[in-house]
Amino acid sequence: MSLIDQAATKQSRNTMFSETAGKRSAPKMIIQSTELLSIMRSVFDDEVLDKKTKKEWSDNRRKLKSQRWTLAGTLNAVHQELWTSMMHATLAAMVKNINNSQPNGDWKLYDYEVDIRTGNDDVQAIVLAAEWVDARNERDLRYANGVPAVDVHVDVSNNNKELIEALTNKQNSSNDSNLIDTLERFITVMTGNAISEAGEEAPKKSKAATKVKPVENDIEELSEGFNG
Repeated sequence: MSLIDQAATKQSRNTMFSETAGKRSAPKMIIQSTELLSIMRSVFDDEVLDKKTKKEWSDNRRKLKSQRWTLAGTLNAVHQELWTSMMHATLAAMVKNINNSQPNGDWKLYDYEVDIRTGNDDVQAIVLAAEWVDARNERDLRYANGVPAVDVHVDVSNNNKELIEALTNKQNSSNDSNLIDTLERFITVMTGNAISEAGEEAPKKSKAATKVKPVENDIEELSEGFNG
């Protein structure tokens, strides 16, 4: 065989091997709705809380999120790997959405439900409803004009006990002027309490510093005023 014939034969073989190596089978598209639901359940079952933890966190705050995909637009359009990735991304997006308004929580998948439903538009869709629970069970953040609102909590324990009892005993009183006067004095007492606590933490500037009147005495006087 001549050199030219040998070169032509070698080139033909290399081309055949190259074409064979370059052929890859396309991923098989999902054509059954039951397979879509099966993949979804498989992904979510790996993320959902176990029964024991769900029972322990049953009173924690929760958030419900949902998502839908039209059946016609999904069948024969996704394969197993793609649909699995989409489900993981959906869960991550739900958590991100909750964190946008409630970033103080640690959100876990508490429960879920998947099904095929026909909507008001008569279109069949794959529907996901996912319930998320806060592992920390923090309070819901409230917003005013897009800014988190500050929750103000008044301590009515310990030193304020006598005052609260006096307010309770005075609840049937119709003398509004006395009530207003009492509330003003209550604010003064609470302000004095804050100043007193701040003074204890701050370094003493001089021996001649003004002494803060004990709050307990003010509360006793207020209580006497109510009972009087």
